[in-house]
Amino acid sequence: MSSGSGPDTGIVLTERQTAVRRALGETLPWVAVLPDEDVDQLLAELITVAQDGTSLEDLTHIAVLLTQWRNTAEVHADPVLLDHVGRAPSGDFGPASPHLG
Repeated sequence: MSSGSGPDTGIVLTERQTAVRRALGETLPWVAVLPDEDVDQLLAELITVAQDGTSLEDLTHIAVLLTQWRNTAEVHADPVLLDHVGRAPSGDFGPASPHLG
């Protein structure tokens, strides 16, 4: 085993990533419907938000992030909805309404 550099470093990271993915899936079951690339992005964003947090008393940013990803998982879980949001819009939607506020 090396001290952090060398050919087996990737194996160690892969084992850690697998463990974190497994824990995430056990904690948040909706992660199972996300594509692997999205799970990677979720983990990266979760780590960033957690590290940027200034206090454990305010977990709002983590809650918002997890809510956004849960909503994304709901889209992936519904093939009709996934197809609908994945399609490029076609046609003209008409004039935009003026902002009232």
